[in-house]
This record gives sequence, C-alpha cells and structure tokens, in this order.
Amino acid sequence: APLTTSTLQALHRSLFEPVRDHNCVTGLFVAGGGKRTLTTYFLHNTPTLKATFGAIYDTTLFVYVNPDDLTEMTSDSYHELMLRALVAAVKEREIACEPAVGENSLEKLKHCVRLLTTRDWFIVFILNDFEITLSFPTSIYLNLESIMTVDKSHVTYMFLSCTDLLHEEFLDRLHNLKYAVTQHVVYHPLLSVQDSIYVISSYTQRLKFTLTDGIKAVLFNVCGGHPQLLKYALHHAADFLKKGKKDNEALRTFLITHPQLRIICSDIWQSLWEAEKQVLLAVVKTKKVPASLE
Repeated sequence: APLTTSTLQALHRSLFEPVRDHNCVTGLFVAGGGKRTLTTYFLHNTPTLKATFGAIYDTTLFVYVNPDDLTEMTSDSYHELMLRALVAAVKEREIACEPAVGENSLEKLKHCVRLLTTRDWFIVFILNDFEITLSFPTSIYLNLESIMTVDKSHVTYMFLSCTDLLHEEFLDRLHNLKYAVTQHVVYHPLLSVQDSIYVISSYTQRLKFTLTDGIKAVLFNVCGGHPQLLKYALHHAADFLKKGKKDNEALRTFLITHPQLRIICSDIWQSLWEAEKQVLLAVVKTKKVPASLE
C-alpha cells in the first residue's frame, strides 16, 4: 500500500463517495504528490470499491483517461482518447455493445455513452492531469458538458489535477462545466509525519538499508512530506551512505543541490498560477504571509 491505511481510507471516501452518489468531484494534488499512484491503487482495489458502491458496483464503469496516451494536442484527440478508454472499460467488463457511430470522435463517444446509460450503466470518467485541457480551445469544456448531459444521473466526472482548478483564470474558461468542477473539491495535502515515516520505512526495506533518526530528520526537513521528493531523496541518500558518508549536514547539502530534486521542485513551481508564485516570492522575501491572505 502506498500510504497508511487511515490516510488511504479517508482519501478513497472523499474521492469515490461523491461519484457513487452521482456527483462530480475534483481532486487537487501537489505536483508529484502521488496522484497517479493513488488513483491506480484505488481502481485496482476491487473489494474497497465494491464496499463503497454497494449494489451499483456491478453496473458502474470506471473509465480512466490518461492524457499520456494522447496522439496529438487537440480536442478531437482528447475525445478519441475518452472513447478508447470507455471501449476498453466495456471490453474489460465483457459488455455486449454495438460499435459507436458518428461523424467525429465526440459524436461517437456520446453515442456510446447513450447506449450504455439507456441500459442503466453508470459511467465515471476519471480525467487525470485535467490541467492539460488548458492547451485546448475552451470549446472542450462545452463538449465535456454535452457528454455529461446525455444523462446526468448516470454520467459523472472525477477531475484530477496538480493545478488549482478553482483559480478564477481556470473557472473563467469552463462555461457551465464550472458547476461540475466545483461540486465537490478534495485537497490532498503533503504527507503527515506518520505517512512520511511509513513511506521512508517502505523504501528502506525495499532498498535494503537502514537510516538513523538523524538522517530521517534530514529527509523530512528537505522533502517536507512531498512523496516524489521523498522517493528520489531516499534513492540518492542510499547511494550517499553506500559511499561511507554519514555526515547529516553533508547529506542535506547533497540533496538540496541534486539535479533530480531540483527538477521536481521546478515542476511544482510550474504547476502554480502566476498569482500563487507571487505570494510565495513575497513570503520568501519578507518571511511573512501577505496581509491580504491572513
């Protein structure tokens, strides 16, 4: 399991109970916060899904849409990706369904959705890295709304992102889809000390090395409970220790200057809106939170 049982149970409930009740949900994670790992874990944890969805589990399709599989950066390609993901989910559940028809990918997708919902199937589209739609014309949000309005009682979205989708710059683009995006919002924070210790222990067991409490403190100080930073820092700390180096301050300097960890920090920075960057710059320069945010 990627995190402690209590954390996984709480996050699972917050993400999946709304869609069980036929509502949309938005899950916001920090960049590199384990979004994909956690989603994959939840979707493969059939007993927990069955317990959450109860009687409707057997007629619910979980359609995971991974933008890494886009063939090109266009709205039509995104519709095609959603259609391929839906068809894959239908085949996995061995549902007899006639081929989708339509003049384009959007029409084919809506046709397929209509066929399924008229047979009382519930469809949950899990849209990972939803911020990628910022690269498309705003008509993509009208298209997504039209897919849902085929049957709003049977079609829901789970929007997953490492960019704040509630930022006004994003909401202004969404047309009526903004009501779906803001229906239920879940913020997944950085790891608690307990979860950080759990992650550290899991990796040290896998990598077959031990850490002193001092080194664990350095890791938490450098990584601040960030899952991807912890993962990479642990691997590099292992290499550091194998060379016979044990000085905690030397390890700290080694980690904060390591190119891979700096790339992760850059990814976090790039996931922020400009206004968020300005707030962080003000905090760094003044050591105070701006009065407007207090």
